[in-house]
Amino acid sequence: MFGTAIEHMHRGECHDIFPPITNRRDILVMMEQLAVWFGRNVTVRGSTRLLSRLYPCKYGTSRYIRGRYARADGLIMELDSRNWIDWNLLFRGEFEPQVTRLFQQLASEGGVAVDIGANIGAHTLTLAKALGPSGTVLAFEPNPLVRSVLERNIALNGFLNTHVYDCALGDKPNVIPLRVPKVGSTEYSNMGLASLVALDTPHDLVEVYVFG
Repeated sequence: MFGTAIEHMHRGECHDIFPPITNRRDILVMMEQLAVWFGRNVTVRGSTRLLSRLYPCKYGTSRYIRGRYARADGLIMELDSRNWIDWNLLFRGEFEPQVTRLFQQLASEGGVAVDIGANIGAHTLTLAKALGPSGTVLAFEPNPLVRSVLERNIALNGFLNTHVYDCALGDKPNVIPLRVPKVGSTEYSNMGLASLVALDTPHDLVEVYVFG
């Protein structure tokens, strides 16, 4: 990226790389793009700490990045740097890479996969891509706060092989409370902490259906 930019600069063609800055929003967008590039390409000591200070992974901050971004594997997602999973996908291009690699090794074209607790779809999309159009992904996500994002992320990538279910799974049908991180709490930035069992952290209750 920068090598190409320098070549254009030598030819006096900077405007071909960087669009004209006409207002404050243009500056913010350029800073966000640079931060994303930095996070994915610079691995020197302290880089993660620097990004965490610029864009803290917590709600209440005035500095955050939100929008549609491509992951390292090219899949598109709606991301918000105030959320833990999103922060990693945004600035690292991936989330739980060891799990991603395992899924890619195990998933075969035309197969079937079940993602229980799909959240915003970080692994759901990986499975959908690996299984291909002839495969099937069953994504279960009872938490309405993230399920809508999951559905949009699937649609963004045009995956017709993925089906979302708004329930939890259990040994028998039931309606029980899902404990989700409380709005305004430190844990709210990580919806992966939502649980059907007791939590010691601040939480709100959402009634969900259990399929069994």
